[in-house]
Amino acid sequence: MKTEKGRRLLTDPNLHTICGVTLISVLGIASVTPAFPEAAKALAVSSKEIALLISAFTFPGILFTPLTGILADRIGRREILLPSLVLFAFGGSACAFAGSFRLLVTFRFIQGLGASSLSSLNMVLIGDLFKDEEREIATGYNSSVLSLGTALYPVLGGSLAFLGWRAPFLLSLLALPVAFAVAFRLKAPFERHTSTMGGYFRALGQGLRQREVIAILTATAGTFLILFGSVTTYLPFLLAERFRATPFTIGLVFLCQSLATALTASRSGLIAARMTPRVRLGLAFGLFALALTLYPRAEGYPLIFAAATLFGVAQGLNMPALLSLLVSFSCPEYRGGLLAANTMILRLGQTAGPLLTGLVLLQWGLEGIFLVSTLTAVTTLIVVMALFGKSNLVGRC
Repeated sequence: MKTEKGRRLLTDPNLHTICGVTLISVLGIASVTPAFPEAAKALAVSSKEIALLISAFTFPGILFTPLTGILADRIGRREILLPSLVLFAFGGSACAFAGSFRLLVTFRFIQGLGASSLSSLNMVLIGDLFKDEEREIATGYNSSVLSLGTALYPVLGGSLAFLGWRAPFLLSLLALPVAFAVAFRLKAPFERHTSTMGGYFRALGQGLRQREVIAILTATAGTFLILFGSVTTYLPFLLAERFRATPFTIGLVFLCQSLATALTASRSGLIAARMTPRVRLGLAFGLFALALTLYPRAEGYPLIFAAATLFGVAQGLNMPALLSLLVSFSCPEYRGGLLAANTMILRLGQTAGPLLTGLVLLQWGLEGIFLVSTLTAVTTLIVVMALFGKSNLVGRC
């Protein structure tokens, strides 16, 4: 039965549209970073300054994601998604024609403003459209698509960069056909709620105060502190220092990790039928800790690729479980706001992780970063399980 549901969902136009939104949500960074060195040369700026192109894109997510989530709850999902996708396409493609670095940063901020709702509203729509087993399967498929996009966009962006640093920014125009699908293919069951804003915020506050929700948000924060604090930021330096790895080889390690995540997440429905959320999260954070322990101890590429595979499997277990749980504890009337809070915490983890591990680097070096990240994984798991307590983790919505 679960296999039949999985096959049916693969042909669902609503899920196709949601996965399109997901692919756009991860396009803004992964596809353009290969062009940064050439952009820095062409615009006569330093590598430190060119990093502003990432900060300018992610910063609006911290500021505006809660607002877009609240508006999605009050006026409708489609009404927020459509202008967000169009703004993403405009801001991103405008970067390709920027005549100065200052203007380029401005357009990246605009693109980031458009992107601020995408990473939360895709899961809001899954919560609105699918229930129970189908929701679990749809979440797994969506996480798998996200991982594939993360793996393939750097290759696509790097290929386009041979045409010039401006070319990868034109990929942002792919948001327009997704906007068309949102407008004409998405069947989003949304009813405008007549409660006052005060009533809405009381309901949202009650949702955020649930022990299970606090545990899930804690797990999200820990996950992205680990991912961006050690693996994404400093694993390339470890590989370059220890093995004199080329950018191509480093890319293969990350591709291995992303493919392991995609494959594991795609089987999320089957895994959920055999493991409780507690077991999945316990196994995921255990594998995180194991992979982070192996990376600095590896003496050759076989162990590096083994660690990358373990980390990818952990992420494929972790994120679908967390997102599916969070959706099940967020009722439709405040689902947008609650998922937006999760995305905001995700962005904070992305931002704070490299800063915190940068301090660790000064004191204990690269190996210290992976040791601290291992301890972070173990500590996060202990705190999350304590917060779950004796809850049966059965969602209310």
